Amino acid sequence: MKKILFKMIFRIIVLMIMIMPIAKTIAQNPTYYAVVTNDSLISPTEYIFDVYLLSQGTPFELSSVQMGIKFDSIIQNGRRLQISLVPGYSDIDSIQRQTNANLTIVPLSSIVEKKTIKVVAKTAPSGSGTIITSNPSIRVFRLKLTDSIPFFIAKPNLTWSFELTNSWPTQVNAYLNLISTNITDSISHQLATDNPILNKPIEGFTLTQAGPTLTFNGSETGVRYHLIKDGIAQTDVISGTASPITWNITYNGIYQVAAHRIATYIDTIFSNTIAVSSLIDNIEMNNATNNAISVYANNNSIFIQNRGTENIREIIVYNLSGQSVIRTMPDKRELIQLPMKVSSAQYIVRIITDGQAYSKKVYLK
Repeated sequence: MKKILFKMIFRIIVLMIMIMPIAKTIAQNPTYYAVVTNDSLISPTEYIFDVYLLSQGTPFELSSVQMGIKFDSIIQNGRRLQISLVPGYSDIDSIQRQTNANLTIVPLSSIVEKKTIKVVAKTAPSGSGTIITSNPSIRVFRLKLTDSIPFFIAKPNLTWSFELTNSWPTQVNAYLNLISTNITDSISHQLATDNPILNKPIEGFTLTQAGPTLTFNGSETGVRYHLIKDGIAQTDVISGTASPITWNITYNGIYQVAAHRIATYIDTIFSNTIAVSSLIDNIEMNNATNNAISVYANNNSIFIQNRGTENIREIIVYNLSGQSVIRTMPDKRELIQLPMKVSSAQYIVRIITDGQAYSKKVYLK
């Protein structure tokens, strides 16, 4: 009986000895944060961001770090997109500082496609790895995406990659009991990015009128500007020079400015509008040849008469400050009446049909 009891006690002791290192390893597993931050468009063709590591508690020795970071491929505008590690922007020890980064394409669906940035790990010998602390945080690297022409106007939408198949998983390894151990925790990987719309023209400029001249009070080099009149783009395109730009106009109407960065081809339409009504002192303006639709005022109302076959989809009435005071989608009546609240004023009436847009000035007397 004593021998059996002794054997049982011996086995328990052996089992505890075997379990203790495992329990110790689990207890010592360090926790951390990995953060993508400081993203910025530094030129129309260059987008940068940093990756930091910091401990959530006890400092630990970094064995290696492999990073997979995805972005929306829609930002690629040119034929060639490159990724590079920016020299001089890493705080980890030189022996494990990454030197190789490349790109892979990972289709997510028939519509959306992601590219994955692959940063290859470099392992340091035990005792030579970077000590990851909570303060200061350690910048692992700075990455730079470079397009051969200006990026398309879109957000990069950076995300972490952890997939083991068809991608490049992020993996953080630390030395625990002199053994390189995978301590990756996807929850600890965060984004602190601005996620800007790349190459969107600078807003904040305004459009003003002085007689037949419209002036946009600022511009940006590398951006082309053109007028929109009554919702229709005009052909007089002007390249920005970091100075105000002007257009000479002939016809009354509702004007706005649209802009696009060269080689991106997507217009940004500025919200500032201006109603021009002083160029032709006549109710029939630039579209006077449209005899089928007439506009006139009588007894504090604006009337639109449609004698033609075109369907009027929408009518917008603007005051001379460019503010819309009436917006309506009429039925197919030949005569449309719009009662006004004032007895004496000037308005511009914009009529949108199935195929065109017309602008006409009316007087309420």
